[in-house]
Amino acid sequence: MMKAPQVKRYEIEYKKGEPAMLRYEDASLPFEARAADLVSRLTLQEKALQLSHNAPAIPRLNIRAWNWWNEASHGVTPAVVQEFKQATCFPTCLAMSQTWNEELVTQVTTVISDEIRALRNTIGKELDYWCPTVNMGRDPRWGRNDENFGEDPYLAGKLAAAYVRGLQGDDPVYLKAISTPKHFAANNSEYNRCNGSSNMDEATLREYYLPVFERCVREGGARSIMTSYNRSMGFPRLPMNTSSGKFSAKSGDSRAILYRMTAPSEMSVPILRSCSENCAVSFTQRPCRRPPHSA
Repeated sequence: MMKAPQVKRYEIEYKKGEPAMLRYEDASLPFEARAADLVSRLTLQEKALQLSHNAPAIPRLNIRAWNWWNEASHGVTPAVVQEFKQATCFPTCLAMSQTWNEELVTQVTTVISDEIRALRNTIGKELDYWCPTVNMGRDPRWGRNDENFGEDPYLAGKLAAAYVRGLQGDDPVYLKAISTPKHFAANNSEYNRCNGSSNMDEATLREYYLPVFERCVREGGARSIMTSYNRSMGFPRLPMNTSSGKFSAKSGDSRAILYRMTAPSEMSVPILRSCSENCAVSFTQRPCRRPPHSA
């Protein structure tokens, strides 16, 4: 087994009697600096263990376990609610799209995120949610059209962005919850999505299937994107060209190192995710915490 790197404390000004802390534990430092420091301390084995949606704890660095897989498409699902068995069930996203009302969609997901926080405070459920589904509803044979916002890319994009804003909240620093629009991209063939390829011309991809994801990020501020099971034109797809910071459909390497920051009291966790698996790729640099007035 690979030997873990030695954990070294660094010196800053402390009050008398306070223990020294690691750089990634120092909430006064920028999130990027804390994440970079934490990643540098992980062994290759520890990074690999973060590939699963059910990421294990790393006790030596005070990183607790984290389950990325939660669902709340139109209300927190029973599997998340567990023994409480109580959460508000709203109309499906397809039904909500018939309102053409961005503000109303934001109000709905604000209530959903209130309940997400309540579950966090009561039973400790994590704050990552794999929603909304924003694949285009072009063909009813897909079987999951009730989950999305319809077949028009403009309307779907506007409502999806509104959904994201309500779920993540409006705090300038901290996320109320992490919204994860899915599945990037063209995940519209259910029977072979684990081994198939969604093939189309470049214009159809960019003008029809991708704009809704772009609006989720640019207008909604989504901090996580779930990649599709399928390939597109034979290649796995990354949601961001991380070197340029531009939103793009980039074929090639199916892995990206991106960071998720949790509450200052819970430790930040870097993740190495494979886009060929069912996983959520988080690129948030804003941590989650309990708002002072949450349930």
